[in-house]
Amino acid sequence: MIFLINTGNISTNTTGIGTNATNITTNTNNITSNDTDITNLQTELDATQTGAGLGTGGSYTANSSANYIKTATSLTDADNKLDAQAKCNADGVTANTTNIGTNTGKFGTAGTVEASKAVVVDASRNITNFNNIQADGTITSGNSITIDGTGATQGSITESHGKISFGDETLVTTGNVGIGTSSPDATAILDLSSSAKGFLPPRLTSKQINAIVLPAEGLTVYNTTVRAIWWYNGTEWEMSKSKDGESCGDVTYSGHTYHSVIIGKQCWMTENLNVGTMIDVSYSQTMNSTIEKYCYSGVELICDVYGGLYQFGEMMQYSYTEGAQGICPTGWHVPSDDEWKQMEMALGMSQLSADETGPRGTDEGKKMKSTSGWYNNGNGTNSSGFNALPGGLTYNELFSNMASEGYWWSSSRRLDWQPWTRSLSYFDNKVDRDYANTLIGFSVRCLKN
Repeated sequence: MIFLINTGNISTNTTGIGTNATNITTNTNNITSNDTDITNLQTELDATQTGAGLGTGGSYTANSSANYIKTATSLTDADNKLDAQAKCNADGVTANTTNIGTNTGKFGTAGTVEASKAVVVDASRNITNFNNIQADGTITSGNSITIDGTGATQGSITESHGKISFGDETLVTTGNVGIGTSSPDATAILDLSSSAKGFLPPRLTSKQINAIVLPAEGLTVYNTTVRAIWWYNGTEWEMSKSKDGESCGDVTYSGHTYHSVIIGKQCWMTENLNVGTMIDVSYSQTMNSTIEKYCYSGVELICDVYGGLYQFGEMMQYSYTEGAQGICPTGWHVPSDDEWKQMEMALGMSQLSADETGPRGTDEGKKMKSTSGWYNNGNGTNSSGFNALPGGLTYNELFSNMASEGYWWSSSRRLDWQPWTRSLSYFDNKVDRDYANTLIGFSVRCLKN
């Protein structure tokens, strides 16, 4: 009986041994799996920490290119050094903030510069320090200050051998200004003082002056067209003195020298224009690269005295802009209808008469006509200096009225095909204002810009 019992225990133990063997196998597999996981984790750590200087074996190698931790001997040491540098930087920011607050006192209200406070801003808007700027804000030599995008409204800048440029900005001051003097007269808003230099006002042509919109009363310029000081009286421009009859300069153009004369506030040529190549009157003048002209009776020598005859389009060089240069030399233009009126009124014609058509005025034509060359002794006094000659006209391949009448274009048109004209006659001392067909050939006078 006892034998049988022990046999059962052996059987039972054998079963347990089998189970334990299975468990051992399972645990071995788990250990192998964990080893793999550990290896994978170590690889990942190596990958992430090698860049920070930590080697695969746990050793530390400092990055020699790092500014603050290149002397670190361990990862902990590197961390400490970075913390210390971060604190240093924070302290620097605090100190700079304090300095900014202190230096803000160098400026006045609204960003202005107060007296005795020197501030220099370079082209990049960086605040810089020039040794020659004194404690009171003055410049002692050779520096240049540019205020770009801002204006100074308080304090003063004293300049010596330097340059102050404001570009398109406006300098505002509530005091008086002295140039060449440190003590400007108390009664003068601007006091200029020099023993070797003069005052140079803006220099503009008549055309530029007349283009000023709403000029202020008292505005003063130098007119380069008539070579005189002009000022605006609140209604119109006036000259410093009458210069009627004086020359405003000669101009040489295409081999001819033209003289000029001041009439009122304008500068006129005293000869008819003679420019271009003569063509036969049987051909129309056309838009090409050559200025074309007609000479009376087809004789070039007559053009030398009376000037050429031009159709309207050729004279304007096929521009239909009033006041265009046309065939006139640079700096001159074909006068408009209103500019003819200005000259006539300067000679005594009223505005009412100037606006009429047909013969107008009284003796303005006589003042314009030359003293010789007019049929039947119909000469003028030429007191204006205009020196009008009776050059006649051409139309439909015919020439007519030389010595008895002179005709001139304006650059203004009553209708597209009817430009305004002027004419003078031997039998009348008035000035005729009319309009004509653009294909007629008339004389041309130029007016200085």
